[in-house]
Amino acid sequence: MPGAEVVSFACDVAAGLAHIHELTPKVLHRDIKPANVVLFPADQPPPGGAVPRAKIADFGIAKILEVDGSFVGASTVIGTPHYFSPEICRGEKYDERSDAWALGCVIYEMVCFRRPFHQAEGNIAVLALRVMEGKYDKETLAQCAGQYNGLVIHLLHGLLAPDPAQRSRAADVAEPLRRLRGE
Repeated sequence: MPGAEVVSFACDVAAGLAHIHELTPKVLHRDIKPANVVLFPADQPPPGGAVPRAKIADFGIAKILEVDGSFVGASTVIGTPHYFSPEICRGEKYDERSDAWALGCVIYEMVCFRRPFHQAEGNIAVLALRVMEGKYDKETLAQCAGQYNGLVIHLLHGLLAPDPAQRSRAADVAEPLRRLRGE
């Protein structure tokens, strides 16, 4: 996918997530994946041609966060396994950083045309183990990264940090992506 489109789509989804995460109380989407990102024609064509815009869809399993800012989800695993964060795989409390992880998976998929844990396709136990260890396919990412701004790849690594305390939030990546998009 062309770099300008990746930046635009990633920026739009990150900004949308940042918005719902900043609401009071915070809202978790819980199912960020390519099928839940809807593309629309560009409002204003940027220099070099029109780039479609992206909007988050399907809030059917969205949840409001608890008072302490987390969602107790150990007994209710819901969403799409290929986009589960390590803390969801471990059955731990999770927060908006799990949506950010899923955003990282979606951006990876836009850049590489495959999921970050594609080696575990078809085996949910292996997938969960690789996710918990943060062992996404960095080799494929390095091969695909050439046409993208280094900032996009840097932000992607931040979104896919296995430790939620070290993981970027959607708001952390929305602003640099806006600047990269020329806003």
